[in-house]
Amino acid sequence: MPLFDNKNRILQIETQKEEIFKLMENPLISQPFVEDFAKRFS
Repeated sequence: MPLFDNKNRILQIETQKEEIFKLMENPLISQPFVEDFAKRFS
């Protein structure tokens, strides 16, 4: 019996990643993120 179920966790992360990338295509969501990132790391 495995201690961790990595296969299902990896599938879950990949699904969430795809959803996030779809949301980031929307400028109303991505623009504030990009501006905040630029200000924090410059």
